[in-house]
Amino acid sequence: MKTVFPHSSAGEIIDVIAPASACSVGRLSAGLELLHSWGYVPRVSGDLLGRPGIMANDDALRLQQFDAALRAKDSRLIWAVRGGYGCLRLLSGLDDLSFAGTQKILLGYSDITILQHVLMERLGWPMLYARMFNELTDEAAEGEHGRELRQLLTGKVKALCYDRLQPENTAARAAKLHLQAPLRGGNLTSLVSLSGTRWAGIAKPHILVLEEVGERGYEVDRLLTQLRLAGWFRHTCAIILGDFIGGEEPDGSSTVAGVLQQFAGMIALPVFSGMPVGHGERFRPLPLGISASLESDQGMGQLLMPLD
Repeated sequence: MKTVFPHSSAGEIIDVIAPASACSVGRLSAGLELLHSWGYVPRVSGDLLGRPGIMANDDALRLQQFDAALRAKDSRLIWAVRGGYGCLRLLSGLDDLSFAGTQKILLGYSDITILQHVLMERLGWPMLYARMFNELTDEAAEGEHGRELRQLLTGKVKALCYDRLQPENTAARAAKLHLQAPLRGGNLTSLVSLSGTRWAGIAKPHILVLEEVGERGYEVDRLLTQLRLAGWFRHTCAIILGDFIGGEEPDGSSTVAGVLQQFAGMIALPVFSGMPVGHGERFRPLPLGISASLESDQGMGQLLMPLD
């Protein structure tokens, strides 16, 4: 059955949660004001930002807030305030995910990859890999990709096209390449952290999108190698690389690009790069769990995704 990306309308409730790290009160307030200006009704727990430290609150409270947002019958959108770290610690409390509730879209990226992956794998819900709630400044909202995000949420975008994808290996340069499968993936470190757990792997054929930040070349190589050895690519049709930001060596050089090229050269799957997704300045919203077509004719690739 085809998964259609749902759209929202003015007056809808958006549950704002902090399943990982916290943001500042100022950033939270700015985001709430912006959502109000867009016509939404943001809903925030009074103890969302409960304590200073690595995570926004203790595990029990963060899980309780996430669970409440999942089970709420009057909302369809959940927006994470920030990534950072903390989602992995919630997984032991997510055993009861077989309930039949209102389909939700979780917005976020980075560490939020973990929760998006679990929801897609267990419930088949589409997700939206997009800017965090604490990044919703007025400037960002009025930018090209911010406008696209808002239009995507309200159903004004009927299809998405991500073009000028660079082929990185022989398989990607094949004549008349045409692949169709749902998009999956997200942050590389977050996916690797699921290896060895019951949440690891993707059961159905898919196109995998990967992005990363702050990891040096040898660390990126280790993460990709672990993903490969753990069997994550068993049902992967193709891999698209998003932004791999930072990770410079002590002398200021970087080996990340070379590592990615080496990875593409040793794997039989088509590998493309240049997806405007991740921790960089350019970040186009990317629906996950939605079928997309990856096409190339011995040149640049493009990803096409109808949304209705």
